Amino acid sequence: MPTKVDKSAFELKNFNPVTRFIVKIVCWIPVLFVLAILTWAYYAYTVELTILLVKNLLQQIFYLIFFNIFFILLLWSYVKTVFSSSAKVPDQFRLNFSQFNEYSTASPDRQKIILEEFSVNLHISMRCFKTDSIRFCDECEAIKPDRAHHCSICGSCLLKMDHHCPWVNNCVHWNNYKYFVLFLGYAVLFCTYVFSTVLPYCILVWSRMYDDDDDFNFIEKRRLHILFLVFASALFAVSVGVIFFYHLFLTFKNRTTMESCYHPIFKFGAKKNGFDMGFAKNYKQVFGPLSLFAFLPVATTPGDGIRFPLKYQQLELDQALKCEEPKKDQEYENNHQQPELFEVDEQKIFSNSAKQAVANVDSNYVS
Repeated sequence: MPTKVDKSAFELKNFNPVTRFIVKIVCWIPVLFVLAILTWAYYAYTVELTILLVKNLLQQIFYLIFFNIFFILLLWSYVKTVFSSSAKVPDQFRLNFSQFNEYSTASPDRQKIILEEFSVNLHISMRCFKTDSIRFCDECEAIKPDRAHHCSICGSCLLKMDHHCPWVNNCVHWNNYKYFVLFLGYAVLFCTYVFSTVLPYCILVWSRMYDDDDDFNFIEKRRLHILFLVFASALFAVSVGVIFFYHLFLTFKNRTTMESCYHPIFKFGAKKNGFDMGFAKNYKQVFGPLSLFAFLPVATTPGDGIRFPLKYQQLELDQALKCEEPKKDQEYENNHQQPELFEVDEQKIFSNSAKQAVANVDSNYVS
């Protein structure tokens, strides 16, 4: 009989202090790598390309203005993604000491009842796949709000968790999902812009590699930076672009990465589009109302990360409204009932009128 794996054994908080310190240091290596790449790219583009290779002053100004705009937006959104605080489960979802002891020692059926009673006013819609009960986290000793999941690296349950990203050393969740999508988008724009502006000079460098003119030594010193700029920008534009468009698809479908892999379970069953409220409403749930601030890494995401409108609730509302319309029409007809119309025999009316006219003539003649 297979033994049950204790997931808490893999929690970072359960390691000894030295191991935790080493792991935390190692987790920052990808972030330092990204910052190092951006620092080198800024130097290579502004100095090696724009200042030393580009000869036209207007072209230099044009290159530097747009490069710095994309660079600032990229770095700004990246920093916000990395350093956003974790949106943890509120205290009202946590069992107190006595409640957790009762839950821990209860039978599975009793546990289900305890969670149902505790979550009456918590507006919980999602259910556990195996037990069909309210989702509960043993590590956090708390009920999981809809779309919340436990991260073993962060050591806590996070609201609307998407995934843990090593490149930002943070969980992508409700607090920073907008910043993460903007970071991906600006990274694609930045890399595409760098590639398109550096490529002509890359071709120039390659074509003059074997020339013996006076500029050979000057171009030779720039060659490595220019070639690597083209290679790196093309590589990151394609790889990050795939991730960016995938998350755009998830945004407009109102899904997280976890929900795309494991469909959320509701009272009425598993529904992969359970939170899909339509293109416009899905966009607003992440970016807020359409404005300039929606495209800047500032807080515009509405809501509290706990309650989310459900598609089936909207369908039930629409169905209820459709059922009400015939009732209102019937009530209107009953209150404004038209008098009954009877079919009239025109031939009978004509014959009766003729008889009456003849009788009147006869009476006049007799008199």
